[in-house]
Amino acid sequence: MKRVTTSQHRNPGFWPRFGRRLCLLMLLLTAPALFAQPVTISIPTDLSGQPGDTVEVPVSLDLDGNSVAALGAALKATNGLLSYIDYTQGPIVPGAIFSVSSPAPDSVRIAFADFGGGPITQNGVLATLRFEIDPTASPGATAALNFNELSATDPGFNSLTINGVSGLVTVPTNQPPLLTALTNQSMNEGTTLDVPVSATDPDLDPLSLNVNNLPTFGQFVDNGDGSGLITFVAGYDNSGIYLDIEVIASDGALSDTVYFDLTVLDTPPPAKILVSEIVVTPTEGEFVEIYNPGTEAVDLTNYYLTDATFASGNVYYYQIVEGGGGGGGSADFNARFPSGATIPAGEYQTIAMNGTAFFTTYGILPTYELFETDPAVPDMLEAVPGSINNQGGLTNSDEVVILYYWNGSNDLVLDVDYLLYNSGSPVANNEAVDKTGVTIDGPDLNTLLSAYLPDTPIANQLSALNHGFGYSLHRIDFTEGIQSPTGGNGVNGADETSEDLNNTFTAFSLPTPNAPYQSPPQFAEVILAASIGGDSQYRSFWVNGAWDASGVYDPSWSGAMVELNDNGIPPDAVTGDHIFTGSVTLQVDNVNTYGWWAGSEDDPNSFLEDGSGFMVTSAATVYPDTLLVDGDGGINEWMVSLAGSFNGWNTASDDLSRDGTLWRIEYYLDAGPNFYKYAVMHQWNAAYGDGGVGAASSDYVYNAPANGMYIFEFDDNGNTQSVTPVPVTEAYADH
Repeated sequence: MKRVTTSQHRNPGFWPRFGRRLCLLMLLLTAPALFAQPVTISIPTDLSGQPGDTVEVPVSLDLDGNSVAALGAALKATNGLLSYIDYTQGPIVPGAIFSVSSPAPDSVRIAFADFGGGPITQNGVLATLRFEIDPTASPGATAALNFNELSATDPGFNSLTINGVSGLVTVPTNQPPLLTALTNQSMNEGTTLDVPVSATDPDLDPLSLNVNNLPTFGQFVDNGDGSGLITFVAGYDNSGIYLDIEVIASDGALSDTVYFDLTVLDTPPPAKILVSEIVVTPTEGEFVEIYNPGTEAVDLTNYYLTDATFASGNVYYYQIVEGGGGGGGSADFNARFPSGATIPAGEYQTIAMNGTAFFTTYGILPTYELFETDPAVPDMLEAVPGSINNQGGLTNSDEVVILYYWNGSNDLVLDVDYLLYNSGSPVANNEAVDKTGVTIDGPDLNTLLSAYLPDTPIANQLSALNHGFGYSLHRIDFTEGIQSPTGGNGVNGADETSEDLNNTFTAFSLPTPNAPYQSPPQFAEVILAASIGGDSQYRSFWVNGAWDASGVYDPSWSGAMVELNDNGIPPDAVTGDHIFTGSVTLQVDNVNTYGWWAGSEDDPNSFLEDGSGFMVTSAATVYPDTLLVDGDGGINEWMVSLAGSFNGWNTASDDLSRDGTLWRIEYYLDAGPNFYKYAVMHQWNAAYGDGGVGAASSDYVYNAPANGMYIFEFDDNGNTQSVTPVPVTEAYADH
């Protein structure tokens, strides 16, 4: 630092740009003002910069109580290090005449005069000068900025003592950056580890960071501000010790290096769990069942269950890592198993949509329920806030059910099991998911995107058939069929979207919550035949038996009647042979005997004849003995009544009784002609065979020889009839 002191103007020629007026002003200066304190003009002594930099040099003025009406100063840089560029006028200049000139690249002259604008009355920056440092300067080079030719006067034209404090600009010697030390790191397989990196530079030089010898599952991002982040995403085949991972910080010339080792601990991957059964209808019985096929219990804390997929809204379960993932509306849910929940080896567990309704339906409690309805059943947790929202269920027609795993920090979730069901099976439904090409960043410290491996294209995914009311959709293949075991996003590396669900699930089983799958009951076709003679070609014939609508044994005979046909269409063999044939599918039952009978109408009251009972003991077709209903020639009706002039032609009041093919009734007749017919089914139907049967036939007439009881007989075998008096002994016996 160099101090220059002066109390008079020593170079009137310094002011040429202000003209004669300023020169005359300076000539009138007298001796220094008595008792005035010196004015100080100064620049910093600790300025520095790199070759080629622009360095700003603030020129400050300390008035020490004085006012300055005129001021002049020259400043020269030494060693040829600096070249003047320009200046900015400081805030203390009152707007009067002020200038900075450069007679040479390394020299500057400053001039101020009060010609009406007022004197300088404040301390502060007079001007900021800008110099360029020689681009070829060497580290350690310096340039002194020395003041000379200093002069100042107050408003009374009194000369002021002015001291100059010279400055110094240094091209610093480069110092190396300094990295923060890193300790050796450790992590488990299947987790994410973020390692922050930071460095400083004493010279404040910009730094670049690099990392070498990273394992394949590591990435590094340089933030450009002396900090960075190393991210390790260890898979389940990355255990080992990775030595001498090198971190370098450089300012372009000098650098610093640190090393650390990474140990990846051998960690079992999340266990495989299977979706083993679902029920979607009735609503009260909805549940999802899971099964542990392994040999050890599994902690379910980080396992999730969801049906929340909304493709048109770009909502998918794997967005949970971003705080999304759907659920909480439109009956969709995204749920997490309770903390500490476990499933033992070989065990089945159920997640009911509604625990109370589940108990009412099945008589047992579920393992978990989706939301609070039964205080005795643990509730599933929301995957994210609002993702259950006290609702949720499974669509009857088509849906997706996904079991997945997430440790809460990784970018990617792992598929555990994936079930599509569809009324249009095996075609995939619109809830199907394909994560191919999806990149996503989770809640870890880094902003790196992680990519999913390819899933099976939706067009190639296969769905299970949805089940009907009272049944369940049950896994029957616990090896997951033709599912690809590698190259996928599953917990064990499989492609869970590649399973042939149309083959590995059945929709024709009864629900077995919390229990293994039971093989569905077997059924067999039963061919029922009846030999029906008479006028059978004019009627339809039906059978019913001891079964219900689903073909299961039912002693109340609740199933619908089955029509028999004599049309030569299988199972009937020959057209017109009076062997009427039909079929019914019945459950294999080694205990009960199926009874059956034939009727003449689709009506349980149209009984004609009982068939012999039969059993169904295998899935092979059953052929019970042909039922002989009637010999050839009869009318084959189940009710015949007598209608005539003697009873007002009432078709419904006087039924004949049947004995084999012979129908009989006793009736009182008055002597003389009596006209009559035989009515079928209490109706005047079309004629059945020859003779007075039905409305289209001629009346029979019988001339009773006397008043009395007469026997009317109708033989169904040939449609013959007769009327005879009741024998006297029989008549008397009746009376």
